[in-house]
Amino acid sequence: MNATTAEKNKDLPPPHEGVLELADNLWWTWHEEAHALFASLDPDLWAACGMNASRLLASIPEDQLQEKLKAPDFQDRYHAVMTAYRAEMGKQATTWYEGRRTDGEIAYFCMEYGLATWLPFYAGGLGVLAGDHLKACSDLGVPLIGVGLLYKEGAGVQRISADGDQATEFLEIDVDKLPLERLENEDGSPLLVSLPLGDRSIEVQIWKLQVGRVPLYLLDSDVDSNMPDDRAITARLYPSEAGTRIKQEIVLGIGGVRALRLLGHEPAVWHMNEGHSVMLVLANALDHLERGSTLDAALERVRSNTVFTTHTPVPAGHEKFSLDLIRSLLVPYRAEAPELVEQLIDEACESGESFGMARLAMRMSNRRNAVSELHGKVARGMWAHLWPDRPIEQVPIGHITNGVHLQTWLAPEFVRIFDEKFGLGWINAADDPETWQAIRQIADATIWGTHLKLKERMLRFLASRAIDGEGVNRLSLDPRALTIGFARRFVTYKRADLVFKDAERIAALMADPNRPVQIVMTGKAHPADQAGQALLKEVYLRTGMPEFAGRFVFVPDYNMDVARYLVQGVDVWLNTPRVPNEASGTSGQKAAMNGVLNFSILDGWWAEAYTPEIGWSFGDPDPIDDEETQDDLDARDLLDTLENEILPYYYDGSPQPAKWIGMMKNSIQQVSPDFTARRMIKQYVEQLYRG
Repeated sequence: MNATTAEKNKDLPPPHEGVLELADNLWWTWHEEAHALFASLDPDLWAACGMNASRLLASIPEDQLQEKLKAPDFQDRYHAVMTAYRAEMGKQATTWYEGRRTDGEIAYFCMEYGLATWLPFYAGGLGVLAGDHLKACSDLGVPLIGVGLLYKEGAGVQRISADGDQATEFLEIDVDKLPLERLENEDGSPLLVSLPLGDRSIEVQIWKLQVGRVPLYLLDSDVDSNMPDDRAITARLYPSEAGTRIKQEIVLGIGGVRALRLLGHEPAVWHMNEGHSVMLVLANALDHLERGSTLDAALERVRSNTVFTTHTPVPAGHEKFSLDLIRSLLVPYRAEAPELVEQLIDEACESGESFGMARLAMRMSNRRNAVSELHGKVARGMWAHLWPDRPIEQVPIGHITNGVHLQTWLAPEFVRIFDEKFGLGWINAADDPETWQAIRQIADATIWGTHLKLKERMLRFLASRAIDGEGVNRLSLDPRALTIGFARRFVTYKRADLVFKDAERIAALMADPNRPVQIVMTGKAHPADQAGQALLKEVYLRTGMPEFAGRFVFVPDYNMDVARYLVQGVDVWLNTPRVPNEASGTSGQKAAMNGVLNFSILDGWWAEAYTPEIGWSFGDPDPIDDEETQDDLDARDLLDTLENEILPYYYDGSPQPAKWIGMMKNSIQQVSPDFTARRMIKQYVEQLYRG
């Protein structure tokens, strides 16, 4: 049995039971004052618990907790936090969404959610975006319900050998130390969803994670009544074996719909965040048939209230499964509604032999979007064959450019400065450009001094994490040196090796005693991506080469915590994809909001945001077909721009580089309102969740 933090921890006298209530809601993770409240209970234990409030409260000695709660300074802080929390969570709270109602709730399905480092239910950008989506919906009062899977072994921990070989270690997660509530029947037994799968039925249990105002339901097949193989279906995120992977997606799609129905939810909109959850259309169509709809009417009803967001312009990124595998797993549904299943198979079929998840999602949704303007153009070209009678520009795929949750990614030091200069409550108008005009009132010394503090904090963190090609921590990064950050999933099109294409030249720039350059990299390759792992190994081994030692470090096990330090602490954020393969990218947005200057190919979001006043671009936005030649041209332009434009701005001979600081202010002012998740969610509501 699993219970809430309040049920499984200390019995606290009123009014301090609110500490337990607060720990059970991830609202505290994006409110610095609440974060600080928990940290103050025991700073050392807080760090040891990975800044997980539930684990802290389960670990702190009872007498120590009681004594701390009685301290006047804690009580003052506690009352301020709880007042803010209850004012926001209360039923009478006024939100942006009031007066902009849809017809009901929005069900948001995603394979992964990045909400906190200690909740390892995410692998990368898709999951972190989904986490930001939920947080921003909570802030705005949007009636969203999240649906995902509970991975008791998570996405795995990256290990890198001295030879640069990546391995993934899977560790059992202690769900009792997480703010998860397993939903139960009145008799205390788990609330289960029965799910036909191939020649048998399995049962999945439902866990609830509260994200501010938004409930996130996570499904888990680790149930005693299931066979061992079935209990392991949801154990790990993105398993390499196709059979397990499609079973997960059936659990997410069909099981997710049935779980929501069981809980009494009747969403007005069903949002598929990528094609992994497309099996929800089968579950919803079956429901309509059971209620007496004809097949055509059932399919039209499903299309009319289904939204699909596609996240990749790379064809190989769209999942396909063999028809034999699909047919074998859908046997019970074919027996129940053979015409429905066959029609969905026809809609999903790409070559007569494969079942395309994204293709089916495109066909079975009424509203579709890409995640940047450029990605929208690419997606319309990629999927134009589904609408052969329309010109490409009229293919019904729009775009809503991704944004990031400001409170999660903006350094607390900057938040405090903005509170003073912008006025309390500015965060609720963060998507209004007028809010950011006040950045001009902040002294250059304040901006630069804050950045240097964040940079030094990052370097202290790296000293505990970074290793070189021999598996040794020899970190000697210089806080005065221009520091470039690169944090990406290691796939070949992202070209993590581009900056080293001319190894001799970049080594010379890094070793220049007057204008030194240093590089911090991090990232993971999927365990099944051999090319990505080879690229990671090639890059990683450079950290041990004499010409790069002490100036280039690789940080293993990239996660949200590592990302937060980097986007707040480096000087320059580097992005090197082959155009147009970056659908959006959000790490550069996080960096820009912290005054870090972007240096990127004009792809994804940067193609919309770039101006010479806020950063640098390099490479040709209209690439040639010869990838090797294009890589050489882009690498040369990268180093030319670094040497002739970026370095002179940074090293201008003064303690406070005025032009650089001016660009930092421009970056914060221009990027923050346009690329915040508040703007993104408002567009989802107005364009996709209504009507």
